[in-house]
Formats: sequence, structure tokens, C-alpha cells
Amino acid sequence: MNGGKVLAVLAAMVLAQQAVPAWAQTSAAPAASQPASEPVDEARLALARQIIAVMLPPDQRDAIMRRMQQAMMASFSANFQLPPQLNDPGLAKIIRDYLDGMPAMMEPVMAQHMPAYLETLAHAYARNFTREELEQVLNFAHTPAGAKYFSRSTTLMQDPEVASEMGTMMRATQQAAMSSAADLQAKIRAYLTAHPEVAKRLAQGAKKPS
Repeated sequence: MNGGKVLAVLAAMVLAQQAVPAWAQTSAAPAASQPASEPVDEARLALARQIIAVMLPPDQRDAIMRRMQQAMMASFSANFQLPPQLNDPGLAKIIRDYLDGMPAMMEPVMAQHMPAYLETLAHAYARNFTREELEQVLNFAHTPAGAKYFSRSTTLMQDPEVASEMGTMMRATQQAAMSSAADLQAKIRAYLTAHPEVAKRLAQGAKKPS
């Protein structure tokens, strides 16, 4: 494998990492060590849990989260393009297959961590809102308009207009990432030129059978 191919592989790996939305990277990464949260008022915590139960009904949570993941990844995959210097059909297929498989890969991870996530979300509500404010939110949640608002607020990104604008934003974000990737490629190329032993080691590693 020559230096140009090594550079292409390294850049593709970076772009593939950039292709994974932040929410997916965060859910898959080990949580950083955090100091213990300050105690929360149990009455406020109970109200917060009720609000979250309206937002994400327990019997619908898995389906809602699955739809959200699929919508986000489908939009990203539809708008993802490799930069011209890496626009190889085989490479593009590898990355697209990876993106297409992300929802299924993330589903068990999300299911495992969702209960703890929702509990920390309830704690956040309890810390940031007074009991009176939480009661007002819960009262609104129990109205027809409130129930509809909370039940649909987590899936509004699937709205066609929202999805279209998200695609525009993703394309613009990718263009910005590609601009910075060009600088990264130049630095990698310079480094490999200055350190041929590294390029040789990478090439040898790439030739090893999996």
C-alpha cells in the first residue's frame, strides 16, 4: 500500500467517525467520571418522573426511540457524500453499509442505558424546576393539548419539512468537516513523508489478513 492509499484510508476512517451523529457517539462511549449529584427533593422528583412518563410512555419508549434513530440515520445517510479525493464506490458502500447498520447496532445499547438516562433526566428536571413549576407542567401534560405536545415532541424531526432542513444542515456541516479534513490530510501526508517508518508500519498492518 503506497503513501497515498494509506492517507486515503486514514482520512476515510476520520470521515466515518465524523459521520456518526454526536448522540450515537455519546451513547456508545464510556461515561466520564462525574461527582455525585446533589440530593434532589423527592416530591419534585416524583413530579418529574410523571412528566417523563407522558413524554415517553413506558409501553411506547422502545418504538419511539427506534423511530427517532432510524429517522436521524436515514437523513444522514441520504445526505452523506465522500469528498472527491475519496469518492470510490467500494469505500462509499462500506461507509453507507456502516451507517445503515447503525440503528440496529445502537438499539440494544440504547435499550440498556435508557432507564438510567431517563432517571437522570428526571433528576435534572427536579433540580432545575420548582415544585410549583413542575406541577404546572404536569397539569398541562394532562390536558389533551399537553399530552399531544409531549407525545409528539420527541418525533417531530420525522416531519418532512424538518427532515429536509436537517438534510440541508447536515450537508453544510459535512462541507465544513471536509474543509477541515483537507488540512488534516495535508498534516498526515507531511507526517508520513517525514516518518516513512510509520507509513511502512501502517502499510504492513493493512496487508495482514483479518
